[in-house]
Amino acid sequence: MPIHTPETLNDLPVTDSSSSEEASSVSLNKAIDTTGEEDTTTTDEGSGSWELSFMFEAELPLRREQYQFETPDGRRLKVVLDTADDEPGALQSGHYIWPASKLLADYLVENYYNLPQQQQLLSPAVVVELGAGCSLCSCTAWQLWAQALQCLVVTDHDPGTLERARNNHETTLEDLLDKESSEDDLNATINNIGSIPTCFEPLEWGSARDLQAVQDLIAEHSVPMQHHANYVLGSDLIYDITVVEPLLVTAHTLLKDGGHGVFLLAQSFTFDEETEIEIERCCQELGFSRKTVMEEDEGNHRIQEFCLLTANILATE
Repeated sequence: MPIHTPETLNDLPVTDSSSSEEASSVSLNKAIDTTGEEDTTTTDEGSGSWELSFMFEAELPLRREQYQFETPDGRRLKVVLDTADDEPGALQSGHYIWPASKLLADYLVENYYNLPQQQQLLSPAVVVELGAGCSLCSCTAWQLWAQALQCLVVTDHDPGTLERARNNHETTLEDLLDKESSEDDLNATINNIGSIPTCFEPLEWGSARDLQAVQDLIAEHSVPMQHHANYVLGSDLIYDITVVEPLLVTAHTLLKDGGHGVFLLAQSFTFDEETEIEIERCCQELGFSRKTVMEEDEGNHRIQEFCLLTANILATE
C-alpha cells in the first residue's frame, strides 16, 4: 500500500468501505486532511475516550517538577514543568510527563558534542517537537542550542496540552531569569534564550493545512528563510498502528526541503510486530533511513533516528 502524502491525497480514488481491509485504509487516509476543513472522523474506536481524557485532565491539580541536565562541557540546563498531579492510568495524555520524554532529553544533552563538526545540524536553526505534551524535550533543546536556534515550534493536537506547554516554557524562563545574580547575566539570558522565537501551534499529523501553518512560522523566523526543520523531536508518540503513517508523513514533510534533517523518536514501551512492519513500510516509501541509536531494558526504552540521508547524523559509530 503506497504512502499518501499531503500532496497526493487529493488524487485518491473513492474506496468501497464494505471491505474491512479497505475500510481500514479509508480511516487512515481521512486522518491526513488536505481540504482545509475540520475533519471529525476518528481513526479508531478509542479516540472519543482520548478526547474525554484530555478534557478532564486539563482541570486536574498540578505539581511542579524540576529537571536538571549538564552538558559535556559543563553547562547546566534546568527545566521547570507543571504536570497533572494524579496517577495517569491507561489513557495518559500530554498533561503528564511520558517516560520517553526524559529519555530523549537526556540523550540530546549527552550526545550533543558527538555531532560531526562538518554537519550543519551541529547548530540547528529550527527545531520542531511533535506531540509535545508538557514540552520537556523542547525546553531542553531551547537551552541546549540557544546560541544558534532561530525558531522553536512546539506542537500538539490538544489545545489544553498546548497551553500547558506554553505555560511551562514561561515558567522555565522565569526560573532561569530569577537565578541570575547580576544585571549583565540577566541581560545575557534574555538575549540568548528569551529572545528566541518560540511558537505554539496546533498540529494534527498529516494535515496539509496544519503543516503549512508550521512551515509558514519557520519561514517567518529563519534567516536565511527556510521552510524546513533541522530536527523533529518526538517521544511516546506511537500508541496505535493507525498513527504511524500520518506521523512519519508529518516528520518527512517538515524535514524534506532541507535534505539533511533528522527525526528522533523515543519510546518507553515495545511496539508489536505489526507496528514495526508498518514503520518499516512507511520508511521505505518515504525514503527514510532508520536506525536504533539507544536501547535499554530489552527494547522497552529505545530511541530511533530517521534520516533523509543514508548516513546517521547524531549517533556515533
